[in-house]
Amino acid sequence: DEDEKFNVWQYQNKYIMCETATGLMIIDQHAAHERVLYEKALLRLNSQSSFSQQLLLPIKVELTKVDCQLAKSLQEEIHNLGFALNFINNEIVEITGIPSDVKPGYENIIFQELIDQFKEFEVSLNLEKRDNLAKSFSCRSAIKSGERLHLQEMINLIDSLFAAQMPYVCPHGRPTVMRLTTEELDKRFSRT
Repeated sequence: DEDEKFNVWQYQNKYIMCETATGLMIIDQHAAHERVLYEKALLRLNSQSSFSQQLLLPIKVELTKVDCQLAKSLQEEIHNLGFALNFINNEIVEITGIPSDVKPGYENIIFQELIDQFKEFEVSLNLEKRDNLAKSFSCRSAIKSGERLHLQEMINLIDSLFAAQMPYVCPHGRPTVMRLTTEELDKRFSRT
């Protein structure tokens, strides 16, 4: 009954509410987008080709020496993810291409956050390199909680979520969707 989307709206810029034939579906927009991006990132990382969109003007990012070393050591994977990089020296990286999911204007922020998140997960979660990158990327590139969405963006997200292999949990295992049936509502209002 996923195709029967009668009515879709956003609640508190956090949740997507969707009326279905049997009740109400509530989607956590950040968790849902994370799941979609995570699966996409894993596919890209496991297929040995790059999914980069060339930038008209390269963006220079200043990194610490440590972060620059890390980026160098992950260069192949980061490239598969869609970031095309030039290492100018051991503190400056030039981004010449980005993954299609990165919001224009946020390239350098997302790149730095990707590196930061990778380091954090490396310490706390002990993940395999590609899994860590996919989780870090999806975590930092996903629609945030509090972000206003247009109707078409909500519908696209719902469609992408249900096309995912594991639509019901985000990459960290939190739920993405909750359902409330009309039956449950009727019970709550003593309409049985």
